[in-house]
Amino acid sequence: MNSATSLVQQYWTLTKPRVVALIVFCAVIGMFLSVSTLPPWRTVLAATLGIWLVAGAAAAFNCLVEQKIDSVMARTRARPTARGELGTWQTLLFSAAIGGVGVWVLYAWVNALTMWLTVATFCGLCHCIHSDS
Repeated sequence: MNSATSLVQQYWTLTKPRVVALIVFCAVIGMFLSVSTLPPWRTVLAATLGIWLVAGAAAAFNCLVEQKIDSVMARTRARPTARGELGTWQTLLFSAAIGGVGVWVLYAWVNALTMWLTVATFCGLCHCIHSDS
């Protein structure tokens, strides 16, 4: 594996994809249950992408917050932040970048309410997402 692939894998790991997949799955189910007909596929796709990005940003930020704890736990010591492979600024910039894109996607392609609710949820996810896979 080359260094570029390794770096992409490290950033992907920061997003805690298994946990985020469950978050997004619940959000998509909510989209389908909230209306009596099928929601527009473009809205579902945009909301799924936006929510995935913001949840991934929260997970990455949480890796930074939990870095010291993660480094001593067997289940989490392989995370790039726990191993010191990704630094504070790299993690913060990555989290801000994907979170910002996610917020923009939600605002531009879904609606402002969904964007604000997702931003509010970001704060809770940053704290709670540490009980992941």
